[in-house]
Amino acid sequence: MKTVLVSIKFEYEGTIHNHAFLVENQFIPTINSKVQNHPVELNGDPIELLARFSGAKGTILKSFELQINGITGYKLSNIEFKTNGLEIKVPIPYSNFNLK
Repeated sequence: MKTVLVSIKFEYEGTIHNHAFLVENQFIPTINSKVQNHPVELNGDPIELLARFSGAKGTILKSFELQINGITGYKLSNIEFKTNGLEIKVPIPYSNFNLK
């Protein structure tokens, strides 16, 4: 297994009550809408990302960014909550982060 450093940051407009992030089924703690250089053991290609947000309907996730070893490999922007929550669940190929 390979250990990498994961950074996540997000910005929003509206109300978010709770959020949680899992990378390779490992919890990533955040403070003030970001985390930097949290170590994660990779299980294999692709990298599994799960991000959950709960908040008010109409809240907008202005930006969401996942970095591994300082390289941004996944970004989203301007996603509106159609209900009181949002879930992002995606496989991200190693190639997005220049990993082998």
